[in-house]
Amino acid sequence: MSKVSEIKLAGKYIISGQIELLTGLHIGTSKDTMKIGDLDNPVIKDAFGKPYIPGSSLKGKMRSLMEYYHSLISPHNLVYSKR
Repeated sequence: MSKVSEIKLAGKYIISGQIELLTGLHIGTSKDTMKIGDLDNPVIKDAFGKPYIPGSSLKGKMRSLMEYYHSLISPHNLVYSKR
């Protein structure tokens, strides 16, 4: 059996900036029920009704970019879905 080392948080990076949308973007939510005339894939919105990108989506994108940068993943080893 291998010994598991303990991971401790050493600090945080705070990144600020603006995102300019150059292509289409859709981060949707799920709905439990659907009525006639409803949207089948609604967009996530804040309390003021403005669309926003959740932090978890940004975190996932940053993580995948860092994995790619450090050669932990490569484009030819990824699985793409055909839609």
